Amino acid sequence: MTAIFGVAPSPEAITAVAVHDAEAAGHRQHREAVDLLKLADALDRFRLPLARWWPDSNRMPGPVPAWAPPLAHDLVMLSEQARLDGATNNQALELALHTVLPE
Repeated sequence: MTAIFGVAPSPEAITAVAVHDAEAAGHRQHREAVDLLKLADALDRFRLPLARWWPDSNRMPGPVPAWAPPLAHDLVMLSEQARLDGATNNQALELALHTVLPE
């Protein structure tokens, strides 16, 4: 890493990489660095998606209705934006649901 970036990683960066996929003691000690790394990881999933991250229709219990994938996409995009705007998990989901499926 030093050869690539010209600087050695800090202990906080090393811990963040080590614990970002699990809720571990290091996460509490280095919350800001771990949260930043998790955010970057999540954003990369939108920027560089892998085919294995998408639902496999062969594993579904029946045919997937044509309206389901666009609905799922809208719910993800709306709830993600709401979270970025500061909503809690529940608030983001409720906002997305009420936007896509108004009562």
